[in-house]
Order: sequence, then C-alpha cells, then structure tokens
Amino acid sequence: MNATELLGLLEGVAGRYVGEGLNHEEQRFEGELEVEAVVGGRGVVLRYIASGPDGSLYHAEHALIALDESGSLCLWPVMSELPAVLPHHLVSASEGASGRRTLVFRHGDPADEEVFREELTLDLWPNGDITYRHAWGLPLGVYRERSSARMSRR
Repeated sequence: MNATELLGLLEGVAGRYVGEGLNHEEQRFEGELEVEAVVGGRGVVLRYIASGPDGSLYHAEHALIALDESGSLCLWPVMSELPAVLPHHLVSASEGASGRRTLVFRHGDPADEEVFREELTLDLWPNGDITYRHAWGLPLGVYRERSSARMSRR
C-alpha cells in the first residue's frame, strides 16, 4: 500500500478503543485510544491515555499522522514525557499471516546509542482491535519495547 492508502486505512478505523496494557515499570494500566480522521481525510489524530488502576495518569499523548512535504507518512506525537515534538517516519507497513497490519513509525536509529530513539507501532487486528506499542532508548541506554496496550472498540 502507498502512503495515501495507508492513511485511508487509518481513517477507516476511526473510533474509541479501550484495553489493558503494561508499561516500562511493569505497571498494568488501562489504555484509551481515540482515532479521528481530520481535514477531509488529510490526516488522522490519535489521542492516547494510559491510566493506572487508581486513575493516576501514566502517559498522555496526542499525535497527528499525515503526509509530509515529500509524500511520506509521518507521525508527530506530543507526549507528556517529551519536551518537544519529534517526527516519526513510517519505516514499515506489513501484513502478517494472521491478517494483522502493522505500521511502524520511527524517530532516530535504534542502533545509535548516542541519541534518543523511539518507535511507535500500530497493530490493526482483523477482529478490529488496535495495539499501540512504544519502544525507546535513552542516550547510552538500552533500546527495547517499553509499553504496549491492546484495545477493543467501544
């Protein structure tokens, strides 16, 4: 699929999703994701919140997925943990044998231990579920998956 078709795929899953996840501190949380097509399908906005069992906020994020000036699909997240918006470029779009579609957006090179690097991954399951995964590594730190939530439409 090309970038425009992938954007249409994301537009097609618009809605509210809720499910359970696990973060980098091994804490269980409730993930809530809203997917909304904006500006006539020229972009998709994600609103994601991870809350602890007591209602405490673990993570808040708003992100825009749209085409950049070169026609490539990018994700620009505003996150509670990061002081700036870092562009994440689509590096992989695949379909597994189970029918799951996976879109991987990356900032930085995961192998470059000198810089902050991150991948934000959306898994679109055939049954309509969405998994949102965060992998990252701090400078001089280990790069690995840190948080993941599989959510169902509500």
